[in-house]
Amino acid sequence: MTAVPPLPARLFRASASYRLVEPGALQSPLPPWLGAHAAHPAFGGVLVPTSDDFRVQRVITRDTARLFRSLARPGRCPRSIPLRALRALVLDGVVEVREGRHYVSGAAARSCCVSPGEMSESPSATGRLSLATLQDAAALQLASPGVLARLLYHANTLPATPAWRSRYPDSLSLERELRRSVSHSAGLQPPETAGRGAWLSWERQTHRGALGTIWKLYVSPMPDHLAPALAAASQQRDAFSMKVGRDVANILRPDKMVLYFATPRQLHRAARQLDRDLAGVPAHGVPFTGQCGPSALLSWGADPAGRGTAAPWSGDDSWRAWLTQRLATAMVQAVRDPGCTVPPWQYAMERVSLDGVNVRSWTPSGRVPGVSKALHGTH
Repeated sequence: MTAVPPLPARLFRASASYRLVEPGALQSPLPPWLGAHAAHPAFGGVLVPTSDDFRVQRVITRDTARLFRSLARPGRCPRSIPLRALRALVLDGVVEVREGRHYVSGAAARSCCVSPGEMSESPSATGRLSLATLQDAAALQLASPGVLARLLYHANTLPATPAWRSRYPDSLSLERELRRSVSHSAGLQPPETAGRGAWLSWERQTHRGALGTIWKLYVSPMPDHLAPALAAASQQRDAFSMKVGRDVANILRPDKMVLYFATPRQLHRAARQLDRDLAGVPAHGVPFTGQCGPSALLSWGADPAGRGTAAPWSGDDSWRAWLTQRLATAMVQAVRDPGCTVPPWQYAMERVSLDGVNVRSWTPSGRVPGVSKALHGTH
């Protein structure tokens, strides 16, 4: 039997189901979301689906646009393209790979893009929570990636019951309690008195200098235990910033409190101390974050800082926003792709693993997407 050539040695072609709209061909005025992309020097245009299948509109880099144009006729991909990037482009239906006498992409090409045994069950409570969240969301078979992404992002939020509303009839009553939990000796600059928005934010007065990667420690107690958790978190001197939900709706979400660090060593040192200080505090749990310690009380992520692997200028504003958007897009693709033979939640996990996500721990694998040079390079 003839051995199947490895993926990089095969022939590829640009998908005829996509049309590339070059930056100069975009009609003005651009919608706000596209205008932000188009201002970035790496912007290469928009891929617009020409058929009603699993493909979705995609903003791409100049290098991906160059590759798409070069494969108008079948050929081999440049060696400079990382294997994970090539696999992702095939699964997304941007390029097609020769398999026997035919060219395939999307789920039909899954066997040559996903290695057997890449995923296994997570050992952590946060990992199990994340998987259950994905499975529940997939069962809804929603057609809109945006709606599905918001559902995933806000998963595990508790309902704002009449009891909670009567306990804190207005945001000021909760805010006063939270402010009292942070000691003046913590060395934090307090939030503005007349602040607005979803968060109360404290800044470390001693922090100076530019930031690279932003490392986030999520502190997720059940809401009844928020005040003591906030008091303990405020004593973590390595954190240059801290925020907590300002009103009832935002203390009922799982990611109700976040500490920010300049290095992973500082983050994990603070997590070890908080694990001791908050022993016995019941955990709420933040899906799609990496668990620290024995429970879902503490977990972490790293912001992509607006340089995600799929669209490096996209300005995604958090690790979880970046990740849930990609999971949602992949799940919708799986539902619409007749060639998909695995559950949509599994396909989504396989797809985001190509973006540099460890789907056992829900943490960046190797390098943080969009912080150092991403695993997709410039594609």
